[in-house]
Amino acid sequence: MFGLFLKKWLVFGLLVASSVLAAARTQITVFYFFFWALVCYLLLSIIYLILYYYFIPPLKISRNCFGKITEGDFLDLRCQIENKGPLFIFNIIIEDSLPEGFSDEPARRFFIDSLFSAKPFLFNYGYHCPHRGIYNLLGFWIYFLDPLFGIFYLRRFYPCNSTVTICPRTFPIQFFPPLKRGHLPWYGIKTSRISGDDDEFFGVREYRLGEMIRRIHWQSSARHNRIIVTQYQKVNFFRATILFSLEESKNYGEQEETVQEYMIRIAASVSRYLLSQNIAVELIAHDGEFVHIPSSRGSQQEENLSTFFAKARAKSKLDLGELIEEAFRYVPVDSTLIIIMLDRDWDKVIQLLPLAKRDIFFIPLVLVASSFQYGVKDRAVLDEIKITLARKMNLQPIMFACGDNLREVFLRKIYA
Repeated sequence: MFGLFLKKWLVFGLLVASSVLAAARTQITVFYFFFWALVCYLLLSIIYLILYYYFIPPLKISRNCFGKITEGDFLDLRCQIENKGPLFIFNIIIEDSLPEGFSDEPARRFFIDSLFSAKPFLFNYGYHCPHRGIYNLLGFWIYFLDPLFGIFYLRRFYPCNSTVTICPRTFPIQFFPPLKRGHLPWYGIKTSRISGDDDEFFGVREYRLGEMIRRIHWQSSARHNRIIVTQYQKVNFFRATILFSLEESKNYGEQEETVQEYMIRIAASVSRYLLSQNIAVELIAHDGEFVHIPSSRGSQQEENLSTFFAKARAKSKLDLGELIEEAFRYVPVDSTLIIIMLDRDWDKVIQLLPLAKRDIFFIPLVLVASSFQYGVKDRAVLDEIKITLARKMNLQPIMFACGDNLREVFLRKIYA
C-alpha cells in the first residue's frame, strides 16, 4: 500500500517543484497561484486527516470464515463493516492483514466511497492457502484518504480476530500391514469402549450405587428380589502408536518436498486410515517439545491429531534414539508401534529390541534421506536404493523417496 501512495507523492512533489522553478524563472502569476494552491491543498489535507482520524465515528468490522480447511484449498471469507456513528464516512480503503505464510496471494483491498450510518457494507473474497499451519487473522487496516484527490492518508488498525487451521492434505491408503491384536482383562460395569470390538457378556452381580440403570438384568432382579446388573469384559481390541521426530538438522529438501512435510503427511494419512478402521491411535512426537496424545479413537481424536499435524514444525534437537528412550514407557503392551524415520536412523532402531519382550509389533515407515538431500530423481536408482536398504534392515519396511506418489506406495504388492 505504501508503494502505491509513494508514486502519488512523487508526482505531487514534482508538480510543486516544477511550479516553483517555473514561477522563479518566468515570473508568471499563474505558476505562483498553482504553487500556493498545491501547498494549501497539502496543509488542508493534513488538518482534515488529523481531525478525521481522531474524531472518526466508531466502526465495527466482522469476518466469517471456515475454521478448518485442507492445504491447497481456497478459503472463502465474508466480511462486514458498519458505521456505528451518526455521521457518514467517505473515501476509505479497507485492507486485510495477513500473517506470514498464510497465502501466496497479496492482501485484498476494497475502496468504499461512502459509508452511511446503520447501513453496513458487505464484501466477499478469498485466498488460496497452500501451506499447512494455524494462522491468526488479526484484523484490517483502514486508510482514511483526503477528500479531494486521495493523495494523502492516515491509517488505523481495527482488530477482527479469526483463527484458521490449515491441515495437511492426506492421501487414501488402500492396504496397510496387519496390526497386532491385543487384549484387556475385564473391568466390570464401568468398562468403556476403547476400540473397535464390542464388550462381551461376563456375568451378573448385585447392583452398586451409581451404576448405569440400563445394565440392570430385570429377570434376575425379580428372581432374587434385589437389583442385579450384567457385567461385561473387553476381550480384544486394536491400538497403534505413531512415533516420529521432526529433527531440524535432518529436514532435507526444499519447499514442500522436505522430510518434514513427508513425515507429517504420512503420519496424518496413516492416523486417519487407522481411525477410520475404528482403531485406537496414540501419537508420540517431538517438534521442539515432547508431544504425547494418548490413545483414543473417534472424531475428537482425529481433531486432536489434525491440529498437531497442522502446526508441527521441524524444530527438534532430539534425535530418534533419544525420543525412543523418552517415549518407551508410553508404548502400551500388546500393541503396534509405527515409526516414521529416515534410513540413516536405522541404527537407532536397535534400541527397540526390548519391544519383542513386551509383545509390541513394529512397522517401520522409512524415508530415503539421499533422495531429499541430493535430489535423486531417477526412479530406477531410487528403487535399487530401497531394495538395498530393505535387505540391510532385514525387515520389510515401507520405503518412501522424494517425489514418490505416496498413495501408490500403499499397494497390496508391497506386502505380498
